[in-house]
Parts: sequence; C-alpha cells; structure tokens
Amino acid sequence: MSKIFKVLLILVSIIWTIWSVANAFLNSGVMNLLPLASLIPVFAALYSEVDWIYIQVNKVRSYFSAKTVSFTPKFQYAVGDEISVVQVKKNLDETLISLGQKVNTKRQQKYSEGLIHYDIVTESGLSYDLDLTVLDQEELTLLILKVHYQVSYRDVNKTWKEFCGLQEALFDNFARSSESKPRYDVTIQTNIKNFNPFYRLTIRRLGKAEVKNFLLRFTDNQLTVTTSQHKIYASSDMRSDIDKVVKDYVPLSKIL
Repeated sequence: MSKIFKVLLILVSIIWTIWSVANAFLNSGVMNLLPLASLIPVFAALYSEVDWIYIQVNKVRSYFSAKTVSFTPKFQYAVGDEISVVQVKKNLDETLISLGQKVNTKRQQKYSEGLIHYDIVTESGLSYDLDLTVLDQEELTLLILKVHYQVSYRDVNKTWKEFCGLQEALFDNFARSSESKPRYDVTIQTNIKNFNPFYRLTIRRLGKAEVKNFLLRFTDNQLTVTTSQHKIYASSDMRSDIDKVVKDYVPLSKIL
C-alpha cells in the first residue's frame, strides 16, 4: 500500500469521525466525545507516515528536552598575499575584542608556527575552543578557522550564526585568492545512548531492530552530507547549504 493512499485513508478517517461527532451534537444537542478517542491511533499513524509531521514533532520534543550536542563548524580559504602567523594572530585578537569575546586566561593557550589555539569566553558566558591554522602552500597561504562548541540542541542555529559573524569579521582582513574557493564544514555529534540524531530508519522484521552500524552519504549539488550514529558531517562551498543543514536536522531517530 503506497504512502499517499495510507495518508488519504487516515485523513478520511479523521474527517469522518469529526463529522459524526458534530452531526450527532447538532441532531441531539448532546456531544458524545467517546468517538474522538478513536482518533488517537489515527494521529499516531499520521505521525508515522507523514515526514513533515514527524520532523516538526521531533524538533519540538528536542527543543524542550535541551539535549547537549557537540557542534564543530569550520571555514577555510586560501589567501593570495603572503602573511605571517604573527599578523594573523594580531588580526584574530583584534576581531575577538571587537566582538566582545575574551581569551580565557585560566586555561593554557597554544601558539605555534602554524596553529593558534584559544579558549574563548563570550559576553553571554559561552566557552569554546578556537583553532586557527595557517598553512603555507607554495604561493598561497591557507587559513582554517575551526571552533568546538558544547551547546544545547536549541542553541545550535544561534551558535552557527555567531560563528559566521566571527568568520566574516576575521576573514575580512584577508583577500581571498582567485584560485581558491571558500569551504564550510560542520560536524554535529552526541554521545547520548539511544539518541541517534540524524536519520529515520524504517525496516520490517520480526523482533526488535538493533542498529549496530549506520552510515549514509549523499550529495545535493555542492553540499555533501555524511550521517552515522550520533554524528552528522556536512561540507559545501555555499554557506546557505550549511544554514539549511543546521536549521533542519532532526535530533531523534525513528526505528520501526
């Protein structure tokens, strides 16, 4: 039986039940709510069959459950002009000050020939690890900004926008090489048991299904996405692709 046909039957059942209750009330003046109880399994079937309903319900559930996820965005592109790590560090320090963010002096910071590692505290009290890598590649210099957050699911989209603000403010100091394309990457991960966030698996078998290993890769134009248990990774040249992934991913699994 096709999904469309199932959904049509479910909708017909809902409409018929509501009409029956309303018609009985209009004819007798007494409302019998008992038939409405039959809508419970009908709505459960609708939740199972309609992806949009499933997604929205689980997004609401996840919002209020406040699950914590590891969120790691990354941005990179090559700079045409030769720049030093000292200059990059100076620009980074100035950018952080302009954004009202401070280096956590209580933790050890790392500064080497090709890597700047800071523990940052924002004005709102959010703490995160920042890695800025400077790689010399013949006539180009590759800059890689990578940030590690531990945030609630409900704050992932907000945190992504804050990262983009940091990225734009920092990389405005450097002219991108015409031979290089920018690239955005994000990794979202959770280690909570039975909280496998990014897929809906439907199988038919006897007994309880147990997922021991799951891996799915797909592309959508420039966007590449890899999902596995507890983890999603997305990469694209376009920020709008990552915006959609961060906004629309569903942090609950469905196994039937």
